[in-house]
This record gives sequence, structure tokens and C-alpha cells, in this order.
Amino acid sequence: MTCIFVAFNKVYTMQYFIWWFVLLPFVVPKIIERALHHIFLTIFIILQYIASYGIWLYYGYELEFKGKNSMFNIFIAGIIVFIANIILIIWHIYVYSLSDSLRKQKQVNLNEFLFI
Repeated sequence: MTCIFVAFNKVYTMQYFIWWFVLLPFVVPKIIERALHHIFLTIFIILQYIASYGIWLYYGYELEFKGKNSMFNIFIAGIIVFIANIILIIWHIYVYSLSDSLRKQKQVNLNEFLFI
């Protein structure tokens, strides 16, 4: 719920990015256990998430500290960060949906989950 609140909040600051970090110790063991089945997808999602925040922070730095007019770039970077958050939320739901009983009954693949 915290990730969804942060992703869909109208006002977005770096403070909100850190809110859900306190929840990581509770979910990391399950994520590691289940995400290893899709290690390349997991690495890609983490890297795109970090890169999106790097882009957003870079243009924010240009605006705040260098005084450059980078509002359009911040707008585009904000859209990229929003998409990265949505992908992360979908990934969390997907990883948590891989319960042991479901995995024993039928192998769930990502395309079925995303209705592709």
C-alpha cells in the first residue's frame, strides 16, 4: 500500500521515496526466495528503478543548484519515475503471487500475469 501511495501521490519528493524503505526487511526474504526464478527480470527492474531516480535527481539538481530551466526535463523524468514505480509494484505483486502451492499446481509465467 505504501508503494502505491507514493507512486500515485500528486506531490512527489525524495522523502516519499524513502518511506517504503523501512518495509524492506519484512519483504526482502520472500522477494529473494521467489525472485531468483526470474533473476534477469529482477536485476532489470532494480536497475531501471535506480536509473529513473538518477535521471529525476539529475534534472532536479540542474534546476535547484545550477538555476537551469529544466522543467520539461523534470516533467519527463517524473513520468519515467512514475512508470518505474508502477513496474516495481507489478513486480512485487507478481513475486508475491508465486506461492508454493501455486507453483506446485502450475508454473505461472509473467506473460499470463500481465495478460500479454
